[in-house]
Amino acid sequence: MGSFRPVFYVTFRSLIATMFPRYRRSDPQSKRRVILYALLFAYVFITIVGGEAALFYSLAKSLGPAGYGWLYFALVGALVIALCIVGELFLTHAQLFAAKDNEQLLSLPVRPGVVLFARIASLLVLDYIFTLIVAAPAAVMWIAANSIGAAGAVFLVLAVIMLPLPAMGVSILIAWILSAVFSRLRGSNILKLLVYLLFFAAYFYVVSNLNEYIRTLISRGAEIAEAFRRGAFPLYHLGLAVTEGDAVSFFIFAVCALAPFVIMTALLSSRFLKIATTNRGARKVAYRQKRLKASGARTAFVKKELRLFFSIPAYILNGGLGALFSIVVAVLLVVRRDIVFQMFQTSPDALPFGAPTVAALMLCLFSALSLVSAASVSIEGNTLWIARSLPVSTYDILLAKVASHSLVCGVPTLIGAIICAVAFGSGIIGLLALIITPLALVVTMGFAGVVINLRHPRLDWVNPVQPVKQGAAVLISMLAGAALILVPGMLYVFLLHRIMDVDFMIFLTGVVYIGISILLAMHLKDKGARLYEGLGG
Repeated sequence: MGSFRPVFYVTFRSLIATMFPRYRRSDPQSKRRVILYALLFAYVFITIVGGEAALFYSLAKSLGPAGYGWLYFALVGALVIALCIVGELFLTHAQLFAAKDNEQLLSLPVRPGVVLFARIASLLVLDYIFTLIVAAPAAVMWIAANSIGAAGAVFLVLAVIMLPLPAMGVSILIAWILSAVFSRLRGSNILKLLVYLLFFAAYFYVVSNLNEYIRTLISRGAEIAEAFRRGAFPLYHLGLAVTEGDAVSFFIFAVCALAPFVIMTALLSSRFLKIATTNRGARKVAYRQKRLKASGARTAFVKKELRLFFSIPAYILNGGLGALFSIVVAVLLVVRRDIVFQMFQTSPDALPFGAPTVAALMLCLFSALSLVSAASVSIEGNTLWIARSLPVSTYDILLAKVASHSLVCGVPTLIGAIICAVAFGSGIIGLLALIITPLALVVTMGFAGVVINLRHPRLDWVNPVQPVKQGAAVLISMLAGAALILVPGMLYVFLLHRIMDVDFMIFLTGVVYIGISILLAMHLKDKGARLYEGLGG
């Protein structure tokens, strides 16, 4: 126990450092940043819990009087397990199978099992947070709509303690499989990206169809209840234990909950030392003689930025997802327009303009969500000095970051615009609005991201995911992109809709974006270059 606590403290702090930003105490703006993130976290937390409370209350009022109270708690258990698996799957992979500090921890006078269980315990802490986010509003809404006995209340508390354990067992199994696959396949970064996208698509699909699932659940409760009895009997017994105070059912659930966790922990414990000390090294590549190709400084830096971007799956997912959506939504607008309007909970008849205008607005929206350049300075980390030591203009280095952002995000945006232009057709102003404005916004976001990142860099990261997902520059760039969309939209709705057509307004906004890009380029050449030269030393 004496050696477990310090190892757990180190592993838990490392885990938190990969999830949340940290700032030096000497930073005079750190308190304001902490307050900003706290307010943002509080807003997100209240929004999520409020939505869950409304959902659970409607289910409790429908399932309780119908005699399917056990199904209510079975669904809550399923949601908790699913959230824990999805929320921590890649963290489990990173902490147990791809940790960078395994050798350092194993060099300490502690047993390998202590390191393993400290890592699992740190992951379980986050699982319990996820569990409470779902279970607490579910329990409150059930009590508000129905009643619960003393034995059921005790079993509910014990169930909340046990629910993260099977989720952790399943997460360990999946992470182990992914580790084996990633270590043996070429192009594993692309595979990781595909796995990320698969989980994201599944989550988005479930959320977008949640109301339909609730209606189906209420209308076909008996069939779904029978499916739970047969296919998910541990959750069925969980529901019986809570609603009826059945001790035998709780025992069955407890055994089923503990079994996967105990089995996977035992298996991993027997192999952990080998996993932690295996150095897979780099792939061996056969040398082939090729003609050396020389390129200019800007081209070389653009290639470097592109290689860095495509080497980090989290960077691709968080920075370039908007660009990918530009093509996906363009194809959907042509093939299945109803799906797009369903995602935004509206219909084509409710809009005062046609499909080409909708396409232009959506392409602008996804251009604003493209945040490649917002982490392009921070991602250099402790290698920043390499670029600064070269006999290359600082402005060329910064322009390369803008150019790589424009290529990564601009090419998919252009493809999406061409697809929509060919499919829908439009007048000359509508065509200019469809093509020029989204591309102009891509370039503007490229300049804005670099400018913002120069003012809010994060170079002391230990994992490249940190500046990509948690950097202040990414958040500020996201808000700036929202402002670039909302401000022209509000001006048109409240002031300009009577004197100009919407397509002309979109085109005019594109001209404004071009002007903003020119101003940002001038700022980057002067003050931005000085900020870059002063970083890291």
